Amino acid sequence: MSRTARTLLLALISTLLMTWGPLMALAGSAPNAEVLEEFLRAGRRSDRGDTASALRGFRSVAENAPDWADAFINLAVLAEHEGDWATCVMAFRRYVFLGRGGPPPGGGGGGGGGGGG
Repeated sequence: MSRTARTLLLALISTLLMTWGPLMALAGSAPNAEVLEEFLRAGRRSDRGDTASALRGFRSVAENAPDWADAFINLAVLAEHEGDWATCVMAFRRYVFLGRGGPPPGGGGGGGGGGGG
């Protein structure tokens, strides 16, 4: 992906998050206690700057709570930070799907977290 395309993708994601992201993050079912704890641990790792470990944590959360939008938006943001564009796009598409209640743009069912979808 070219530098210009990455910049445009990041600008699009940022704009969407600032305008309607906070409301959309509430979509989806609540995770169980174990998944919620992993989500919180991944958030703490991210806060400490341990992006790679946080990314693994949010990927695990997304796999175990495939209807929880918060998991996917965090996965998308961290994947973008790490330059994992396939995961970033997949996770953001899943996030939008969960908030809009329809299939992700371009078809496909979304699925759980992880690379590509």
